[in-house]
Amino acid sequence: MPESCVGRTDARLLGANGAHSTGVPLLRLPGTPGCRYSGLRVERSGWQERRLRLILTERPGFGASSRLPGRGFIEPADDLISILDHLGLEKVHALGGSGGAPHVLALAARHPDRVRAATVVVGAAPLAEEETATLIGANAESHRLIHSGDFEGFRRHLEQLAAALEDPIPGMLHLMREAPEADRVVMRDPD
Repeated sequence: MPESCVGRTDARLLGANGAHSTGVPLLRLPGTPGCRYSGLRVERSGWQERRLRLILTERPGFGASSRLPGRGFIEPADDLISILDHLGLEKVHALGGSGGAPHVLALAARHPDRVRAATVVVGAAPLAEEETATLIGANAESHRLIHSGDFEGFRRHLEQLAAALEDPIPGMLHLMREAPEADRVVMRDPD
């Protein structure tokens, strides 16, 4: 098993980095469709100055982490506990960005004794109507379907998005064609 993977009793693998660093543990879950390598592009000097031990992980089905069919937000919280147990960590600060945010909140709700603090960055919040015009196409369509009450259409839309993420590079490139220019600039930056 690769050093950055943790085995589960159901034979699934969980991707995680950060096993060999020291400091105050900070568990970071990236946004969608990020994986444990997403945090490697981030400037880390602030974390290093504060002596934080950054543990990067990923949700089931992303990166090296095996899929967990039928999962919701709460089930992966037990996966995160397996990673903490594997690393010998009793409590962590948890940080979730965008699509990782609900999973950090689920971790804190399901295992409050293991989370010192939970931080949400770019989490979902109710939008003012004028803000919906700034959403990328996939998010705008999700918003439209939910607010029109078309839950069956929303389910089909999510299935299409999931199929697009089977091979995440073309799917991400498609989403980025509709993204604001500032987002496209960041995604083009190799550093």
